[in-house]
Amino acid sequence: MHELRLKDLGKKACERLARLLLGEGAPQETLDRIVALADGNGFYLEELIRAAAEGRGEALPETVVAMVQSRLDGLGPEARLLLRAASVFGEACWASGVEALVGVPARDGLALLAGAELLVRRPASRFPGEEEFGFRHALLRQGAYAMLGDEDRALGHRLAGRWLEERGEADPLVLAEHLDKGGERAPASRYWLRAAEIAHRGGDVEAALARLDRGLAGEAPADVELALLGLRCELALWRLPRAGLAALRQAGTRVMREAAPGSLPWMQGASATALHATLLGMEGELEAILSALAAVDPAEDAIAGGAFALLAGLYSALHVGSVAKRGQLVERARAMLERHGEREPWAAALLHTALMFDHLLALEDPWGALQRVQAALDAALRADHARGAGAIRILLGTVLWTLGATARAEEVLGCVPGPDEEYGAWSSYRPFIRVRVALERGDVDGARRVAEALIASGRARSPSPHEGRGRWLLAEVLGRAGELERADRELGAALGLLSGEDRIDRPGALAARAELRLRQGRAAEALAAVEEALARVEAMGGACGLFGGARIRLAHVACLDAVRQRGAAEAALAAARDRLLRIAGTIPDPAYRESFLEAVPENRTTLALARERLGDAPERG
Repeated sequence: MHELRLKDLGKKACERLARLLLGEGAPQETLDRIVALADGNGFYLEELIRAAAEGRGEALPETVVAMVQSRLDGLGPEARLLLRAASVFGEACWASGVEALVGVPARDGLALLAGAELLVRRPASRFPGEEEFGFRHALLRQGAYAMLGDEDRALGHRLAGRWLEERGEADPLVLAEHLDKGGERAPASRYWLRAAEIAHRGGDVEAALARLDRGLAGEAPADVELALLGLRCELALWRLPRAGLAALRQAGTRVMREAAPGSLPWMQGASATALHATLLGMEGELEAILSALAAVDPAEDAIAGGAFALLAGLYSALHVGSVAKRGQLVERARAMLERHGEREPWAAALLHTALMFDHLLALEDPWGALQRVQAALDAALRADHARGAGAIRILLGTVLWTLGATARAEEVLGCVPGPDEEYGAWSSYRPFIRVRVALERGDVDGARRVAEALIASGRARSPSPHEGRGRWLLAEVLGRAGELERADRELGAALGLLSGEDRIDRPGALAARAELRLRQGRAAEALAAVEEALARVEAMGGACGLFGGARIRLAHVACLDAVRQRGAAEAALAAARDRLLRIAGTIPDPAYRESFLEAVPENRTTLALARERLGDAPERG
């Protein structure tokens, strides 16, 4: 008899074979898992590929488990006991940790298992003074773990969790998993909370939500439950819930009712309820929340949460035109920034962002907005808040676009990672700008694709302005393409979605309707639409949504001309020109001042028309 020892397959060969059999569409993570588990063993590789092809998820094929366990069955009872205990810890274990589970000395036995090539003694240990071992093969660990009965498995995880706590395990996810599997749901919930906070700071919303669900599914103490609900409320502002704002409102209302005013959960609950009330046009409820925010100081451990709530509150106040509440929230944001900005960089980033919105939407001050958003980005980078920095870059690109720095705006927006949906309330800003820029360049087909994608994205989420903005943009694209009837239908749908007496986007959409009515030869209706837009802007204290002030004023001039009110049209044109020049006078940088006046299409058109009809203009400043 001749024994032929087959060489292990290489990783690249294993991956090529798996991809060939599973198809090019196979997820990379599936391929990576198969290659890691097979570890060059051709039989394991074949069985794992077959299991994946049959859609058996991550469960190990019975054939593989049986083969691994047959090897383990050949060991003595003490060796099997040690391997089962070691498997509870995962891919790595520690001698004293295994001893804590089995109740007898384990170092010599683990050393023998390493000699038998079942375990590997590691040269360095995660815990100082502890001897660390690892399974030589991932399948060995899973085979040993599968041999545990339910009661032994729960007891093992409970003991492992306590041992890791005592050794100072730094990863809350590890502790949460052990304690949860060990039936200690209450202490596990605190670690689920910490693990969710880490995922949130790292920008992984899905992981954060999954960990919150695990914490809330257990027996969380009252304070931990409120903290878990509060964080879920905050996450909703980053990713608007895909179904049912009712649950979000319920969580926010409960947290505000049961948590101490000013505490972190209370502030997070206020953010969520303000968002809910804004999206659904519940003006009375929003006013009460904004009043509470204006009166409550954040606790010392809730400065960033308080800043986030002020941002949500001020953003909401701007969107419903609550001028009085807006002023109170602006003053609180400034005071908080002065008091806490230096030592709380993430809070500073949020507060600068809140004040940026006030400059941009209420004051029509793009230069002031630029200073605030740049300060916000600097603070977010100091705080190492990845997703926050991405969201602020979207706003930076937006402000640059309003200043006419289109190339720079596109560069900044192109550096923002991830899909737009990751950025919650601001997720429609980037596509909005891309549609407008595409239309400026005559790329009607490109603009249409982006607008339709925004509609689909908005429809897939909660009731929100995103679908409405998408339909507004699509109507403008269709109008540019000459499809006036369909443009009219889309604009009607947009105005229905941007409904309410106080919706900030409505004036801009009404101006678009006025422009469309002019193309349709319906001048009187066009004038009525733009006058309604101007009235809404005035009622909201000057706020006019996605940066449509100059465009609304220019549309007003065109509508007055169309109904032959020449004197009123020239007066409106002079007022529009003077306002543009006043804004330009606040921009100290000559390049930005020039781009604001000449590169923004409606600004350029307003000035050209004024020169043609009114003659010399006042100095630009």
